[in-house]
Amino acid sequence: MIVKRTPPANRISLHPAAGWLSTFLDAGVDLLAYDGAPCSEAAGPLAEAVRRLQACPDDYKLLSPGGREIRVIDVLRWAADMCARSPAATMTIRVRNA
Repeated sequence: MIVKRTPPANRISLHPAAGWLSTFLDAGVDLLAYDGAPCSEAAGPLAEAVRRLQACPDDYKLLSPGGREIRVIDVLRWAADMCARSPAATMTIRVRNA
């Protein structure tokens, strides 16, 4: 998953591969539901998802294009933290084909 580390002030963007959406769903998060959501509304549910996954943080993993494992909880924690810091921003989810 490509995660922008320094997003524009008005947007928090995630770029998951299409095949990863099912892993997020298995973890209890419909990532696409957050596309276009104001961060002021997304931060709380994302943080709650992180709290739920803390009991099993290694159960849900993704494989980056470079072969590195990425934990779903870490992606969600990043998104929740960024939204909490930028409540006026909008979440954007742009699915990659590969």
